[in-house]
Amino acid sequence: MSELQSSVDDLYTEIEQVSQAFEDMQEQNGRLVKQIQQSEDAKTSLLAQQVRGRHLEEQQKLALDKSTLRITELEKLVNDLKRVVDDTTQESRSQAMLLEQTIKRANQATQMAESLRAELSYVARARRVERDVTVAGSILTCGACARQDGDLERTRERAAVEATLGFDR
Repeated sequence: MSELQSSVDDLYTEIEQVSQAFEDMQEQNGRLVKQIQQSEDAKTSLLAQQVRGRHLEEQQKLALDKSTLRITELEKLVNDLKRVVDDTTQESRSQAMLLEQTIKRANQATQMAESLRAELSYVARARRVERDVTVAGSILTCGACARQDGDLERTRERAAVEATLGFDR
């Protein structure tokens, strides 16, 4: 029986060792389950952050696309406005050149009109002198005024000088 008692003691020791090993394994399993839960929580948190990051990235991309589109529209508008300004500037230059040409022509027309007025005035004076000379000549040819021959000659000379100098009568 001592052998049996020794065998039972060995079995008890072995059971205690297995029991202790089982408890140690249970504790280790508890720690591992806790670590797994923490790892799953961290993965879930990272996944949520990644989803938020993607969502934020998509929003930023949309905002960037909108900004790029707006910039493109504004650049087109600026180019259109530049063309309008260039066209307006060119048109203004053309109008300024036309205005200068018109002023030049108007000045030339004014000078020509003044020249024609002066010439017309000269012609009118010359006709008056010619008429006066003709009247004076008629008076001389009528035989009653023979003694005024000398006066008529002087009148003709004076009329010719006045016509040359441009005097009005």
